[in-house]
Amino acid sequence: MTIGSNIKKWREERRFSQGELVQLLDVSQAVISSWESDHTSPKSSQIPELANVLGIEILDLFKGVESINYVQNTDNKDSSVNGFEIHVDAKSLYDDLVKTLKGFNQKLMEENQHLIEELKKLKK
Repeated sequence: MTIGSNIKKWREERRFSQGELVQLLDVSQAVISSWESDHTSPKSSQIPELANVLGIEILDLFKGVESINYVQNTDNKDSSVNGFEIHVDAKSLYDDLVKTLKGFNQKLMEENQHLIEELKKLKK
């Protein structure tokens, strides 16, 4: 399983064409094709929006993925094969992402708990 095959699987399950995904994400057709064929991977800044558009959790994009090839590019508009590749162990990336999201979730829970306590005080 690759991130590209996961993107394609989720896109097809949502019955989006590549063209529709292009419009929703404001990237080129070549970028979507490059992701799905594993020539490049989405930039980290594009992953939350991609997951949101597909209606999935960020971690769903990484399920079953063993490694990811990131391409650093010089084009500000979209990813391309220009630049250099970095091979990333997807399990480590997935584990780090889970830890980050758990930490973020814990922080949100703590903040919400504080708000709940404040609302209880106001209600009295």
